[in-house]
Amino acid sequence: MSSTGAAPIGCPELYNMNESASEIETFVRTIRRRNTIEVGVGLLMLLVFGRSAAASPAGSPAFYGHLLIVVALVFVVSMIVFVASTRGNRKRHPPDDLAFWHAEILRHARLLRLVPFWYIGPFLPGFALLLWPLFPVFARSESWIERSVVVLLLVVIAAIAGTIGRINARESTRLEELARSVKRTED
Repeated sequence: MSSTGAAPIGCPELYNMNESASEIETFVRTIRRRNTIEVGVGLLMLLVFGRSAAASPAGSPAFYGHLLIVVALVFVVSMIVFVASTRGNRKRHPPDDLAFWHAEILRHARLLRLVPFWYIGPFLPGFALLLWPLFPVFARSESWIERSVVVLLLVVIAAIAGTIGRINARESTRLEELARSVKRTED
């Protein structure tokens, strides 16, 4: 090994090992940073929607909508903390434990592929109840402006959910490529 950390010429397996270790370290840092941000935002949203639920008339669609969103937030934050965190303690599983990290990266790739079900899906019933009062307005309205506002709101929600799903599917593909790279290094 040279002083720059690069593998000596003629030893590509050492280079691949260093490259995989670096990629694994980056993977762990990225997961921890992303999870910290998402848990922080989730807790903030929990306060916002919790207060909104408390301020809504009991028994109204808005009350139940906010309450369902609070439940969804608790579920999603719990998933992030207990399931989507990296299980690898770097002392117990150093970057050269390639079999472990291959499985861990694939586990995260699967979680990202399933984001529409565990990250987006739980919020849909709550948002449906929050939007429920708009549907009679849409049905009765003869004003194209009122109808356009309702349709635009639904399109924005669908676009946000679709974008989150696409971003996570793309990241899942990237992680699957990383797992293949780690597997090649392991073999």
